[in-house]
Amino acid sequence: MVSDHGFKAWAQNRYWYYLNPLFEELGLLKYLRSSVPPKRRFKNFIKKRFPFIVKLYKKARGFDPIITLEDELDQFKDRKIAWSKTSIYDKSFNPEIIRRLVSLNIIGREEFGIISPAEKNKKLKELVKLLSDIKTIEGRPIFDFIRPASREGIDIICKMNESNEIYNDNLMINGKTIPVNKYYEKMPLSGHHKIEGFAVYSGPDFKKNEQMINLSVMDVTPLILTLYGFPIAKDMKGKVRRTWFKTPPEIKFIDSYETEKRSSKISEGETDEEVRKKLRALGYIS
Repeated sequence: MVSDHGFKAWAQNRYWYYLNPLFEELGLLKYLRSSVPPKRRFKNFIKKRFPFIVKLYKKARGFDPIITLEDELDQFKDRKIAWSKTSIYDKSFNPEIIRRLVSLNIIGREEFGIISPAEKNKKLKELVKLLSDIKTIEGRPIFDFIRPASREGIDIICKMNESNEIYNDNLMINGKTIPVNKYYEKMPLSGHHKIEGFAVYSGPDFKKNEQMINLSVMDVTPLILTLYGFPIAKDMKGKVRRTWFKTPPEIKFIDSYETEKRSSKISEGETDEEVRKKLRALGYIS
């Protein structure tokens, strides 16, 4: 059994983050009222009329019974934005990503842009300062850092403050006291995947309780080839750890399994540039 990532328990609470409602509160973004899904409107009504039920449930279970990940995506991601009244929006596709990718609504770049390219730098400085100055009533900044970005289509990168203390704090925006948990939602999970993968091998050939230290994903194919009696290609980067076996197997080699040269040139199809743009926006390529 092999996985390219593992699993770990969290040492503290983790959250989903929703910046667009915060931008709406700041007057930087506007939603179309008619775009709130009927299901969400009903849940908003229940939450407003019977808040004590919601509070009791949250106290007992640790998360809001009304707001779930699916509902939040319905409320914020799938709602239609009034672009003619929006200057900034959160472009991050996943609410649990702690580093948020924010874009200005630039004319010529965005479909319904309202900020001219000539005003971009000035507006960017104003918005970075405005967001940097947001603090809770107790003086905690809502962002650990916020800075201009150089990625294509992304103008600001900000990292959310994920401390447990800030979740129970309040913001003062335009004279109104607003709980931070309007924009943070506790994840009803005790852990998440981690970057380090794992592998578990079982069978009569393997030593019992032998730990596989520093195993690489490159080692998987050579090991499988060896178990089935096939030679390992000399151009493979992985290797077989003989110490895993009760009786070290015979390891055979061949020069390569490649029968023809592969071109490293990227094809220039019509859709390739669109794919590259998306990958750059996500930060996978530069």
